[in-house]
Amino acid sequence: MKRKNMIWVVAVLVPSAAIAATIAIGVDRVRSGDDAPATAQRWGIEIAGVRRAAAGFAIDFEYRVVDPDRAAPLFQRTSQPYLIDQRNGMRLTVSNSAKIGALRSRGTSKNGNRQFIIFANNGQQVVAGDQVTVVVGDFRVENLTVE
Repeated sequence: MKRKNMIWVVAVLVPSAAIAATIAIGVDRVRSGDDAPATAQRWGIEIAGVRRAAAGFAIDFEYRVVDPDRAAPLFQRTSQPYLIDQRNGMRLTVSNSAKIGALRSRGTSKNGNRQFIIFANNGQQVVAGDQVTVVVGDFRVENLTVE
């Protein structure tokens, strides 16, 4: 295999496979957040969890839509999601790939759909056990524990 092709495989396919595998695992568990019923009532989502992904170089925020109308603000393209590590105040932004764009769910969602936002964890600053806050426009949920 040519060197250029090998670099492409390692740089694009390996992280994509790791992220896809992380998204497919354990979405039914709700272990994070102070008040899951209030989050579902106000924002129309159930939080599935916040997990390290891609060998710790990404943080995966997963949720399930229970009310598409209330969850609509999470899908607005103009909103810029970010994650705050409560331990050190560090702000992580959404991973952005040149080929596929921002690594987050887009468009509209149906009731019961599983969704995700992948935050870049450069330097692996956020570790398992850290408390984080996720912000997307007016949506804000605090005290989520990274698994």
